[in-house]
Amino acid sequence: MAHDEITQNQGPTAESPQAEPRLREAGYHRILVALDFSRASRLALEEGVELARLHGASIVLCTALTGPSLGTKERNRGSEDVVNEDELDRAEARLHAQAKAVGLGPGEYETEVVRKDPGNEIPKLAENLGCDLIIIANRGHSPKRRFFLGSVAESILRNSRTTVLVSKGH
Repeated sequence: MAHDEITQNQGPTAESPQAEPRLREAGYHRILVALDFSRASRLALEEGVELARLHGASIVLCTALTGPSLGTKERNRGSEDVVNEDELDRAEARLHAQAKAVGLGPGEYETEVVRKDPGNEIPKLAENLGCDLIIIANRGHSPKRRFFLGSVAESILRNSRTTVLVSKGH
């Protein structure tokens, strides 16, 4: 059997034109780390920073503002809940504090705050920003609590077309 026949039967390689872009350009280029400010998400951030440095990737820190426990909401035009500016400023400040705590300096990261369901919005954000990896923490809720409340990590996994790394946070 000729060498060309063997190569054709092996499927796409990193050098072949039909290879996915990821095979041609190995590694991560833009990483989104979703934070809920728990200990587990802090560990996920540390993993994200390590991967970003290893791959020379840019890093985006993201959090979500949802639910009544996260602050005051104002009515906008009577139909839509909008998080007020103070709430956004506090979330941004917490993201910057987390970045500083893991040794990221100004200009080494970006921040984003999503204002709705993180299980749906974080995957959309990652795709819109061109991220090729999402890192999230799984706090390990009990099966009963996960049944009633759902799991943001599970929802992100279900809704994402981007690769997702789930940090166990132990």
